[in-house]
Amino acid sequence: MPVSDVLFDKGGAIYNVLASGYSIIGDGSTDDRNAINTLVNTTMAQKGTAYFPPGTYRIASNMTFPAGISLEFAPGAVLKADAASVDVQISSVVKAG
Repeated sequence: MPVSDVLFDKGGAIYNVLASGYSIIGDGSTDDRNAINTLVNTTMAQKGTAYFPPGTYRIASNMTFPAGISLEFAPGAVLKADAASVDVQISSVVKAG
């Protein structure tokens, strides 16, 4: 899937997390939590899908992926919480490739 801002399929908008404008890096060292949260809010408004290409998406503080959106992870895409004390809750539909 090419890095483009928004793709569309029969299910609605698909937001590529590495597209310009979201500031999500996916390099495993940058804290992507706030940028992912911004994308989640955009995705929720459109009832769409957040697509994570291969990469390591670091989350340094608690985060919730709410119901009402879908998450799609390509092979090699990883959500990495900083420590056992960081709580990542996923209430979303998840598709892993």
